[in-house]
Amino acid sequence: MLRVPFGPVLIATVIAVAAIGIAACGGDGSDTLDGSTPAPRPTIAFNGDTEPKDRITRGDRTGPATLESATATDAGSHSSVSFVFTPLVPDYNVQYVDEPIACGSGEPLDIGGAAFLQVRFTPAIAHDDLGETTFSLPDDFSANLPAILEIQQSCDFEGELTFVFGLDEQADFRVNYLTAPIGNVETIVIDVETR
Repeated sequence: MLRVPFGPVLIATVIAVAAIGIAACGGDGSDTLDGSTPAPRPTIAFNGDTEPKDRITRGDRTGPATLESATATDAGSHSSVSFVFTPLVPDYNVQYVDEPIACGSGEPLDIGGAAFLQVRFTPAIAHDDLGETTFSLPDDFSANLPAILEIQQSCDFEGELTFVFGLDEQADFRVNYLTAPIGNVETIVIDVETR
């Protein structure tokens, strides 16, 4: 019989997964179960940072990470986009680009906005060994995001997985990653300040 220890790590994991699940529901925080006014959302301070962000740790990587899901949430002071990978979080590069292009064709992306935040994961894929897609963005993925007009996937080729966020103007952004100690699930979260 398998025994699961109910220690601090498991409790913290359950709380983190519940928080991600609540954010994944896409609610805007306006509804509560008892009809009362919800508590104000915490405000995250941004500090004028629009510089590129990188995480490079390829030395210990074996094979690509697979994108399993993504969620987009309006968090009030910012829009938050979470990418969930298994079994490991990939390296990433997040930066503003002048003209986003589709990999392979090299054609410019037809994406709304005047500023373009490119989110590149390596090594990462959004398909299985048979070429079947493991995840694709719904057409209305960014519909509830005040900071982000549109999100498009621009690449899933040779271990590069890239998305582009279309914005009205450049805004501060930050990148975080969360690790669940059970199930080899890692999440990269990109927060973009609402202007």
